[in-house]
Amino acid sequence: MSRWLLAWAAVALVGAGCVASREAERTQGVRVQELQGTVEDLRQRMAFEAGEKDALAGKLQKAQEELASCRTDAASERSRAGDLDRRLHRCEEADAGLRADQDLDRRAREAAEQERDAARRQAQVAAEEKAAQLAALRKETEDCRGRLADAESQGSLLAAEKRKGELVARERVEEVTCNYDRLLQEARTAADALRQRISELEGSLEAVTAKAVDQGAVLEAREAAQRTAEGERARRQEEIARLRAALAAVPGEGAGPSGWSLVPEEGRAAVTVPVAALFAERSTELRTGARDALKRVAALAQREGLRVAIDAQADRVPSELAKKFPTPWDLAAAYAAKMARFLEKEGGIAAERLTAGVARLAAVPSVTIALHRPEASTPTAPTTEPAEPKDSTESTKPVESTKPVEPAGPGAPPPAAP
Repeated sequence: MSRWLLAWAAVALVGAGCVASREAERTQGVRVQELQGTVEDLRQRMAFEAGEKDALAGKLQKAQEELASCRTDAASERSRAGDLDRRLHRCEEADAGLRADQDLDRRAREAAEQERDAARRQAQVAAEEKAAQLAALRKETEDCRGRLADAESQGSLLAAEKRKGELVARERVEEVTCNYDRLLQEARTAADALRQRISELEGSLEAVTAKAVDQGAVLEAREAAQRTAEGERARRQEEIARLRAALAAVPGEGAGPSGWSLVPEEGRAAVTVPVAALFAERSTELRTGARDALKRVAALAQREGLRVAIDAQADRVPSELAKKFPTPWDLAAAYAAKMARFLEKEGGIAAERLTAGVARLAAVPSVTIALHRPEASTPTAPTTEPAEPKDSTESTKPVESTKPVEPAGPGAPPPAAP
C-alpha cells in the first residue's frame, strides 16, 4: 500500500514541476516581448539620430544576439517542460491502475494536494516577486522612453541632453541584460533542484516498493503455514473421532466384555473396561469375550498402523494371588503385561508398537486401551518401574517399552509399595 502512496506523491511533485516550468516559460516570453519592444524603440530612436547610427547599430546587433539566446533558452525550457509533461502523462497512466484502493487513494490525494498547494504557494510567491521586478523594469523603461521622447523633440537645441539620454539608455539596456541573465540563472537553479527532488522521490519509491513486496511474501508464507497447521489439526481430529467410533463399535461386533466405554482424551482414542469383564475372577487369565474384543482392537490397530497403549489399575490383591503379586501395583502390571503379550502373539502387533503400564489405584479396577498415531521423531524409552503418583486424583503416565511388561515371579523382588 505504501508503494501507491509514494506513487501519488511522485505524481504530485512532477505536476508541481510542470506548473513551475510553464510559469517560468510564460515569464520568459513576457521578458522577450518586452526586450523586443525595447529594441523597436531603439530602432525608432536610431532613425532620428544619424550621427550615432553606427554605434547604436552595434548595440542593436548585440541586443538581437541576446534575444536569439533568450529564444534558444526558451525553446530549451519548452522542451524540458514537454519532457515533464510526458513524464506526468506516464505517471498518470500508472496511476490509473491504483484506483481500486479508495482509502489509500484518498490519503494520497490529500498528501498530493498539500504538496501541490505548497508548490503552488511557492510558485505564486516567486511569480509575484518576478512580476514586481518586471513592473519596476517596465516603469523604468517607460521613464527612459519619456526621456528619449523629450530628447528627440528638442533635437538640435539639446544635443548635450540627447547624448546624455543615449548614455542612460545604453546603461538601462545593459542593466536589463544583466537582470535577464540573473533571472535565467535562477530559473535554471530551480529546475535543477526540482530534478534532484524528483530523483530522490523515485529512489524512495523503489525502496518502499521493495519493502512492501518482502512484507507481502512473509505474510503469505505465514498464512500458508497457518492453513497447513489448521488442516493437519482438523485431519487429526477427524481421525481420532473415527477411531473412537470404531472402538465404541468393538463390543457390538460380538459377545464382547461389558462396561466398554469411551474415555475423552486429547490426541488419542481410548476406552476403559472393568478388570472383571476382561479377566477371570481371582485370576490373570483373559476371558473368551475379552480375547475376541482384543483381537478386533488389534485388527483395527494393524489396519490403521497405530500404536496401542495399555494402562491397568488394581485396588487390592486377592488372597489366592497374594504370594505371586504382593501389591496392587504388581497385579496391575500383570494385567497390562498379559494383555500386551496377547496383542503381540495373537493380534500380530509388533512389540515396539505396544506400551504397557500401570495407573493410580482405583476403587473400581479397570484397564484403559488407547490407540494413537506413532510419531517418528519420538524415541522409544527403556522399561522402567511405574512411578508413584503425586496425587490420588492424577493418573500416572503409561510406561513405554519395547517389550510387554513381565509379571513379577515368585522369586523376583517385589516393587516398592506405592
